[in-house]
Amino acid sequence: MFRSLLLSTAALGLAHAEPLTVQVQDLTVTHDVFFAPMIPGEVLDVQVMGRPSENEVSFKVPGEGDALKGEVKLAWKAPDEPGHYPIEIRDETSGDMMTLNVFVSHPMSAVMDGELNGYRIGQYEKTPLRGLDAYLPPEGFIEVTDETRDIKVSPHFTLGQFLCKQQPEAEKKYLILRPELLLKLEKAVGLIEEEGFDVSTLFVMSGYRTPWYNKAIGNTTVYSRHLYGDAADVFVDIAPRNGVMDDLNRDGVVNKADANFLYDAVSRMAAKDPDIVLRGGIGSYAANARRGPFVHIDTRGTPARWGR
Repeated sequence: MFRSLLLSTAALGLAHAEPLTVQVQDLTVTHDVFFAPMIPGEVLDVQVMGRPSENEVSFKVPGEGDALKGEVKLAWKAPDEPGHYPIEIRDETSGDMMTLNVFVSHPMSAVMDGELNGYRIGQYEKTPLRGLDAYLPPEGFIEVTDETRDIKVSPHFTLGQFLCKQQPEAEKKYLILRPELLLKLEKAVGLIEEEGFDVSTLFVMSGYRTPWYNKAIGNTTVYSRHLYGDAADVFVDIAPRNGVMDDLNRDGVVNKADANFLYDAVSRMAAKDPDIVLRGGIGSYAANARRGPFVHIDTRGTPARWGR
């Protein structure tokens, strides 16, 4: 049902490199698990970089009984049926492996009267802000169920962490999630680990928001990056795990200074990182009566800073 278009390592003339490096959807990924959103009929191009021999890499793809061996490039056409389609990429010599969790979305055309299978979506602005493609209405929505919410989309994050905080009773929920955001969040985790914290994840206080929910909670920002799946409000919650930001600067108090600590680390990273697709906003927020301090991170494509 799904065909693969492949090139050998010899044809590409690649040199061996560690660790396993994969280019997917114009992103370079070195994680052992990652994520790719697609719409039905879209072709996903995956290329393994830096492998020397024709028999070193294999792809295990949905719809194929055996792994495709001896190739470094794959083109996989998404099926018409939305859902989860994992692709396993393996270096047969070193044993290095990546699981690419592909999610085929329900297309925007499936949204009727502002709802998708009973889940409220609302209305997106038809005219993009300042004519930027980043603010075009989304092409589709990933379905999340009890079976898929705990699937890893990167080493430290699961799909369900980014769900909108609406309709908790719904059996099927929907979201948008951009892989660029995951790469940036993983870099943020790395920064916190360098400071001596053992980080299993960041607490995602707010990830995707539907336009319906965004309006319902009183937000007037109709172009919020949360609506487009590339923004997250996060904090470090490890010791103690109590739903509040940890004392990152180790001054004995949890306050906005800890949000500023995380803000500064991510801001320094962004200043050094040449990857234009990870450029975006960083905001620092103090605690209020309902929640503790946190940091906003997004990948809107242009730098933005506030709250520091």
